[in-house]
Amino acid sequence: MTKIRPLKTLARERPLPNIFNFYTLISVLGQFAVHLTALIYVVNEAHKRIPP
Repeated sequence: MTKIRPLKTLARERPLPNIFNFYTLISVLGQFAVHLTALIYVVNEAHKRIPP
């Protein structure tokens, strides 16, 4: 059981009305680029260390 109590006031910021906006697309594309780069790097490093 949690002991979290609700806030007395709500935040002024409202959620974005649509998920297909510039901020969301840039964020998702940035995450994709980081993950793809990390995957390529790890695979290349693994190939260097595997004996022929």
